[in-house]
Amino acid sequence: MRKDFPSLVKLPGTYPGSARHGGGPPIGQRGFTLIEALIAAGIVGIAAIGVAMMFGTAQNFVHAEGDNRVAFYVAQQRMEQLRSTGFGSTSLPDPREETAATGVQIDNFSDNDAVPGFRRQTVITGVCPTDYSVAWNSGGCPTSGQLLAKLVTVSVRVLDGPTNFTDPVTQPIVIQAVLVKR
Repeated sequence: MRKDFPSLVKLPGTYPGSARHGGGPPIGQRGFTLIEALIAAGIVGIAAIGVAMMFGTAQNFVHAEGDNRVAFYVAQQRMEQLRSTGFGSTSLPDPREETAATGVQIDNFSDNDAVPGFRRQTVITGVCPTDYSVAWNSGGCPTSGQLLAKLVTVSVRVLDGPTNFTDPVTQPIVIQAVLVKR
């Protein structure tokens, strides 16, 4: 009695239908052509460039966020300096204002630039103590005869490289508070 075992080794020309296809494997089993490989490499290359650009952009965001954080702390420090000195003079302009168009260097009571690369501006205006959106001397405030509240606005902006001009691309950090006479 003889048993037939299926052949484990495929000999050339023994594929079903191989006579129709020139003796090779059927069309569905040939592999990638050169064109397909080039297209796949192009797609992978474009994806790699996109990922690389994403990392560069993320690094710029991290750097800019660091500048914003420093600017926020500088503005907060100035606001605390003003609040610690109290209401101040009952007339305007307040001598604590820093109104230079490009901002002032942050000196922290010394001649050195304590925070290089940043400029600060402090504006103090009189407001109505019952409605901070109304100027105290506009006629719309019931206590317009005397200054009882001041709106303090501190803005800090990053400088544009080595120049003394602020970077127009970055947004300034702005903090506002109201000081009320007791």
